[in-house]
Amino acid sequence: PYTTLFRSLSLFGDGAYAVRLPSIVAFLVGSLCFYRFVSRRLRPVYGLLAMLVFWSTPFLYYATEARPYALILGFFGIAMLAWQRAVEPGRPKTAVLLLLLAVCGMMVSHFFALFYLTPFYLAEVVRWYRTRKLDWAVWAALLLPSLSLFLYIRIFTRYPAAVLVPARFEASPIKMVSFVVAALQPESLALLLAISLGLLVSFRSARVRSV
Repeated sequence: PYTTLFRSLSLFGDGAYAVRLPSIVAFLVGSLCFYRFVSRRLRPVYGLLAMLVFWSTPFLYYATEARPYALILGFFGIAMLAWQRAVEPGRPKTAVLLLLLAVCGMMVSHFFALFYLTPFYLAEVVRWYRTRKLDWAVWAALLLPSLSLFLYIRIFTRYPAAVLVPARFEASPIKMVSFVVAALQPESLALLLAISLGLLVSFRSARVRSV
């Protein structure tokens, strides 16, 4: 993330816009990936609704914050699309490679990116349960980049814990729950319910037409 920031400053000068430009671009890429991910499974209108739900959450703040979280979201969106292509029949050879690169981008952006990989792990467990076959290529693309976490150990050992992570910034179960509750704001919860209702109606209509 620091390399991206310094390059942006060298290109656009020392200013607030240049500092936040990488986050703006990464957040936009992640948003478009979310739209494409849902649109490929359903219809573009549902992809648009999914993106609006995403924008109505506190994650929107990361679009203008000069911190690495927007980069994680951008790489996460790319990883979603790559995984979606990688699990389809007759997947292209580049799908697994793109998934590997996207997960690597997540891991080098922030070590908390490991938690963002949980949905992929759960999805692969469900795939294994249904097919009784492990997709070793996809698992390798998801797990190998996690080894980069050991690179952060040298950084942690250089500084005292109080300097590296001040007490008011330390993670805790209460803070994690508070973040999830804050993410489900009234407007985002309403949009989520609307999408769920729309999907239910769409699936029922499809069943009726098939019968």
